[in-house]
Amino acid sequence: MKIFNYFLFILCTLLLGCASQDTGKLMISKEKSICLSEFKDTCMKLANQKCNNSYSIVREEYVDNYWFGDDDQYIVTFVCK
Repeated sequence: MKIFNYFLFILCTLLLGCASQDTGKLMISKEKSICLSEFKDTCMKLANQKCNNSYSIVREEYVDNYWFGDDDQYIVTFVCK
């Protein structure tokens, strides 16, 4: 029974640790806004919410982290119209 409990604990820990809870982060600097996220779609949703579907992308970057444990990042700089 103890082995099953340890196995269940490790399995739950791995599942929770690997699940993506990407909500994106929005930074505002004067007229520009910068979004940091794992996925491009998350940044597009944040830009749509912030600018009421009226924005233009100034710069879009993708940072590919190939080391285990580091997440890839999309960095999108946009301006509301």
